[in-house]
Amino acid sequence: RKRKGAELTNGPAKLCQAFAIDKFLNGWDLTCGRELWVEDYQTIPAKLITATPRIGINYAQKEHREALWRFVVKI
Repeated sequence: RKRKGAELTNGPAKLCQAFAIDKFLNGWDLTCGRELWVEDYQTIPAKLITATPRIGINYAQKEHREALWRFVVKI
């Protein structure tokens, strides 16, 4: 399925699909990799970050559904 703009990467699964990241990288340390890494670009002030429950996991146990494991940066 083709997506444009923000729809291409507005979730972890879509981001992985966009960059062809699959289960092969499970367990890799992304802080010191050569093939794929997370860049320490800039610090985002805590007041701009909101934690919310994850979405689309209604199948999970209540404690996991309600855990604040989804982080949103206010822009």
